[in-house]
Amino acid sequence: MYRKKKTRSIIIIALVLTIILFTGCSRDVSKEELFQIKGRVEFTATPAVMAVQDLNLFHDPYRPADGERLEISSLAENIFTLPLGDASVKPREYIVKFRQEIGREYLQNEILKGKGQVLARVRENIYKISLAEENREMLIHLKENPLVSYIEPEYLVHIQAIPNDPGYVKQWNLHLLELEQVWESWQGSKEVTVAVLDTGILPGHPDLADNIVSGYDFIDDDDDPTDTNNRFSHGTHVAGIIGAISNNREGIAGINWNVSIMPVRVIGEKGTGDYSTLIQGIYWAVDNGADIINLSLAGPMDTAALREAIQYAVQQQVTVVAAAGNNGSSPILYPARYPEVISVGAVGPTKERAYYSNYGLELDLVAPGGDSSVLSGEYNTILSTAGYIHNDTAIYQYTWSQGTSMAAPHVSAAAALLYSAGLNNPQQVKKILQGTADDLGTPGTDIFYGAGLLNIKKALQYAGLPIHDSSKIQILARNMANKSERITYADPLTGTFILNLSKGTWLIEASFKEYVGEKEIFVPGDNDIDIEIQ
Repeated sequence: MYRKKKTRSIIIIALVLTIILFTGCSRDVSKEELFQIKGRVEFTATPAVMAVQDLNLFHDPYRPADGERLEISSLAENIFTLPLGDASVKPREYIVKFRQEIGREYLQNEILKGKGQVLARVRENIYKISLAEENREMLIHLKENPLVSYIEPEYLVHIQAIPNDPGYVKQWNLHLLELEQVWESWQGSKEVTVAVLDTGILPGHPDLADNIVSGYDFIDDDDDPTDTNNRFSHGTHVAGIIGAISNNREGIAGINWNVSIMPVRVIGEKGTGDYSTLIQGIYWAVDNGADIINLSLAGPMDTAALREAIQYAVQQQVTVVAAAGNNGSSPILYPARYPEVISVGAVGPTKERAYYSNYGLELDLVAPGGDSSVLSGEYNTILSTAGYIHNDTAIYQYTWSQGTSMAAPHVSAAAALLYSAGLNNPQQVKKILQGTADDLGTPGTDIFYGAGLLNIKKALQYAGLPIHDSSKIQILARNMANKSERITYADPLTGTFILNLSKGTWLIEASFKEYVGEKEIFVPGDNDIDIEIQ
């Protein structure tokens, strides 16, 4: 027994000594020696994207193939600059909500009793009616009726755009948002649907057709939401900002290369629409699969019926984006003013608030909307798909326009990119877009810029997408033997960089967008290197 214990003790001591020995040996081994390599990147043939300040990914897609000129319409008049006070209420028309289901016939015969007419059923228990004349007694009777939840005037909404003369085709708005860097990594998804509640669209436009899904026309009450305006299709212009077909060497680029656009016509040819029609459109879009609703329109009043429709959309996980208004004053108009909505103001190419853009405490973000008052060598309004109907024939064009109508779809498009990345919570989408915006104006949130200028790249990065910043010159070093890598970035002004590398053969690669240069070096030996990018 004693011998076994003694033998066991000797073994344990030997093991301890072995551990100490090896531990001591490891401390004597020197760390891998690193050598400092200094380098410089040179552009031996200046790439086209380096020759201009605002880079583009398409190798001049604005110049159509075969020498054809892009057709640009000329709209000299500010067609849709409508004073807020003009025609804001439809005389003798009202929206009535009942506390229980009321049949149309019962409403006509037993409640209105010949003193009014049922015009439309807006939603369950909600009707649009007209009175034969301004009848105060009848209004009081309806308000006091125990079946009536509320009765409200039929207000009007107006599209929020100011068409302007076109010029040389240049989408400064997309460059301002640095979308080239986004498109390299993320281009959206057809599984995401953006409902454009507007004047309708021209569904055959060659830069939109493949992204259009079924919609509805609540002006003519049919399933053909074609814009019948004979001068300018506001809805087509809005839709192009969100999702014009891109990288096809034709026309313009949309923010989403892949997206489904649902046209819902709620605005007539004169640029106005009823609240009741807008409300119908919101419910229909939600019930038919919309993920985002874009409202490039605005009205003067808060109503229970409109508020309920917006809340219904958000409760169904639909993000609602709306134009702040074009009066150049405060407050923010409706429905943008509702807290559930992402309200969007406009900036011009200098990032200053556009002269027409409404402001107030409820403003959430700003986005490019154009500003023709800015004097510079650039064209300052927004270029997008457009056109009109002439003798029952669609004329397809690309037109310049400005307004918070143009700013809102930039944000709707950003929301669509977030949805394509897996997000579907309107509150979360709003929080991300505000939290990643570039602060403008006074520090922090303010009444003129909200949280700041929309930054789609930062929003997608915050959502966890690996958006590569290709505006920087990336330096990648690969060890040819052990396959290890080192990454750094060159100084954007001088092109210089520093790497700390171990002994061996390395391949140094410098890349800027699609331009690449490389050089093989041996360390130590090649301590100062130049890399050419052609």
